[in-house]
Amino acid sequence: MRRRLKQAYRNFKYIRLNRPRVKVRPTDGFVTSWPRSGNTWMRYLLFGALYPDVSWDLVSLNKQMPSIADPDLNQLLAELDNHAFRMFKSHENAQEYILGGRVVYLVRDGRDATCSFYHYRTKLNKRDYTFRQYLERSLAGKFRYGSWHEHVCNWLSYESHPSLLVVRYEDMLVDAATQLKRVLNHFGTEVTEDCITAAVERSSVGRVNQGFAQYAAGKDRQFSGGQGGGTGKFRQWFTEQDELLFMEYAGETMQKLGYT
Repeated sequence: MRRRLKQAYRNFKYIRLNRPRVKVRPTDGFVTSWPRSGNTWMRYLLFGALYPDVSWDLVSLNKQMPSIADPDLNQLLAELDNHAFRMFKSHENAQEYILGGRVVYLVRDGRDATCSFYHYRTKLNKRDYTFRQYLERSLAGKFRYGSWHEHVCNWLSYESHPSLLVVRYEDMLVDAATQLKRVLNHFGTEVTEDCITAAVERSSVGRVNQGFAQYAAGKDRQFSGGQGGGTGKFRQWFTEQDELLFMEYAGETMQKLGYT
């Protein structure tokens, strides 16, 4: 109960009142996205490229590249204080203060991201929704990070800002190495080609999902790998009526991004 109250207070302070969660340095890097859009995969790639000789799991990754919403953020910031280059994860809606650092925004076909988030919530977070119930609530922005289309539109309103780089999840699937290079360049960091190659090899979808499964087991929950990455898997869940509803809300954003 106490933890939930603290979380509610933090949400009010940082989301409703839009207070900065962290004092941003110009060298800070942020990997941001709506959930289930490749955020953890990109962090695996970055960690593998920057620290090629270090073994890691999702727990250690979350300490080295913490979420700005982590309840233990102050403690983690203290541990990262002497790092010349800090990296953070965020699923928050666009907040201008973050642009004081260097920001990568990952975007994925909203239908695939929505299906993946549904499976994540129902399996890892033990939420009991039918897919249609979840879809309606998600499109109406009833969950913590709001709707996919509003989240994307909010971030893309800063697309011309020099601190923001937009990366498509689908482009990562085609050529993860090239997209990783783009991100490292945006963050002002260079590594060798060998490090890039090794990072891609060590950051497979299977390894990312294995990390989620281990994380879930530590919290007495289950996670079977979601939709396993990829594209077009929404077709296994979306009925014709579901897609019409989704496009009613998000069609303009989907068209702008070339997903329709």
